Amino acid sequence: PSITQKRGRPTKYVSGAKMLLETYVDTCIDVYEVATRRWHVRLPTIEGFALYLGVHRDTLYTWAKKSPEYEYALERLMSIQFIRLLNGGLSGRYRPWLVILMLRRNHWKRFTWARDWVNPHTNGTCKCCPK
Repeated sequence: PSITQKRGRPTKYVSGAKMLLETYVDTCIDVYEVATRRWHVRLPTIEGFALYLGVHRDTLYTWAKKSPEYEYALERLMSIQFIRLLNGGLSGRYRPWLVILMLRRNHWKRFTWARDWVNPHTNGTCKCCPK
């Protein structure tokens, strides 16, 4: 085999990530079943998006590294998931312990700013407080 010859399985790369993501998110609707008086939650996830496209989760991450289109799509998916978790937790639709677990697992980077933030009122750098 020549050095330039490609080996391995060909990619299933699909263009149009934004449209595909919007279609997938539209299918992720929470449904209330009257008979059981329970919500059936369909939270959008990266794993669910990969399943929707018929590829493995790692394939999506690989595409995101190579394509800004997929990088944007995965960031948007995580933002949608974050908002749905937050709103579902605050409204009482989702169980609080599950919301906390999912936020810690998938969105912990969004909260690291709180750990690193320094309050200007307590460290003496505030301009409005008398010294």
